[in-house]
Amino acid sequence: IVLGGIISLNIVLAVISGSLDKIEHEMAEEETEPVASNTTKNHLPKESAFRRKTQEIVGSSAYTRFILATILFNTILLSCDHYGISPGFKMALDTGNFITTT
Repeated sequence: IVLGGIISLNIVLAVISGSLDKIEHEMAEEETEPVASNTTKNHLPKESAFRRKTQEIVGSSAYTRFILATILFNTILLSCDHYGISPGFKMALDTGNFITTT
């Protein structure tokens, strides 16, 4: 049962990763398209350095891997809950769940 769960989780995460990669590729193609002929670069609003850096971080594959790892870690934490759990272990699981979901 555990092995089947791990395999299922791996398949779900692979599908999510593939979807995110496809979306990232489509967004990259949209960015490389030329600006419409009726607008010029001088009329486009300037983006702040903070916004450009944030887009660079969020668009990176490292960020995608980090998010997927966090989801996987949270799933493992949630699967550790069981009947008769000790109060210390329950607190550790609750703390880990809080950290990974906020």
